[in-house]
Amino acid sequence: MSSITNGWLPLIALIATITLLLLAVVFVVAVVVLAKINGLARRPQASAARVDPATASAMNTMVEGLKTENASLQSLLLQEQAAREDLQTRVETAERSASAAASVTREQVRLGVDQSSAAAITELQDKLRGVELHNLALHQECADLRARLAKGVKGVANRDADITEAEDWVDRATARLLAAQAERDAALREVDDLKLEMLKLRAEISTLLARPTEPAAEDAAKAAPTSKGTPLSWKASPLESKLPPKLPLKSTPKAAPKPPIVTRTTATKTSGVGVFDDEDKQWNAAEDAALLNAYLTTRNLSATAETLRVDQKQVALRLISLLLAPQGIVDDPSAPKHGKTYSGADSKAIAQAWRDGRKLPAIARDFQRDQLGIGWKLLDHASRPVELTADMIPEIVEGAHR
Repeated sequence: MSSITNGWLPLIALIATITLLLLAVVFVVAVVVLAKINGLARRPQASAARVDPATASAMNTMVEGLKTENASLQSLLLQEQAAREDLQTRVETAERSASAAASVTREQVRLGVDQSSAAAITELQDKLRGVELHNLALHQECADLRARLAKGVKGVANRDADITEAEDWVDRATARLLAAQAERDAALREVDDLKLEMLKLRAEISTLLARPTEPAAEDAAKAAPTSKGTPLSWKASPLESKLPPKLPLKSTPKAAPKPPIVTRTTATKTSGVGVFDDEDKQWNAAEDAALLNAYLTTRNLSATAETLRVDQKQVALRLISLLLAPQGIVDDPSAPKHGKTYSGADSKAIAQAWRDGRKLPAIARDFQRDQLGIGWKLLDHASRPVELTADMIPEIVEGAHR
């Protein structure tokens, strides 16, 4: 309320000042006009006689007009006086109202401040009580922690002996564990060796059973027993000693020297069993099963070829056909980068592309290689990106020989 009153007072004072100035100007004008009228009235009648009637009439009209203006100015002066008195009355009334409002506002402000102070004091007292309670709780927790710490310090001395005994037990257990792990590793190596021997034996049996068994007449004559009941030129096969005693053989094979193992990546002409041209080598179901089992064990094309005594390129071509789903020409010398060396980054990228679901023909196009080279890298990669398990082998062989 006091702010409103303080805002009106300067405005009221300004209005009063402007009104007084206007009244003063009107008063000065009225005085000047009255002086002119009195000067005109005092002129001698002779000068009036020399004025023509038209001029006299105009002057009379002017005099009447001036009298009328004088009456108007006097009326304005009276109105100005009344307005000034009314304005003074309003100013006094406004001052009294402003004073009363200021006193009321000061009282209200004092009451509001007292109430706010009381509320703030009450809130601070509540906070102080809460802080005191929290301090009491902290003191209690500190006392509990001291008690527990003292108890723990006492227990540490008693636990040293238990810890030492436990460490001794752990050392003994570690030694037994290391010994057991060494025995396990040795057993696993023996198992791997037995598996490899089994795969070799299975491959030799499959090769032996798949070989033509119709001997020529002269071979039959040579194989006929003599009077002493022994064959003339037959020698025991090293494989025959490994076969089960009841294994049926259609004919007794002639002993032959073991052919050399050839591992190659380009087409060459080499004599010996296991080296075939692409269109000559035909794989039967038993050979495919032996091939997949050998590759599952070795995960290496060279080792698989050595196990089966088959050309490494033929092993790669057959595994690519069984596991990688090639399309079109597999060994394509017209590929832009055919025969060029693979970098380590290329090998990693090829394996990652296969893991990402890319097909063999698409990977070959991306790297400007033929499918044989890409498949070779996938089958020989150390990370083993090509999935193969023992359970998958029968289904793969069956699908290849339908």
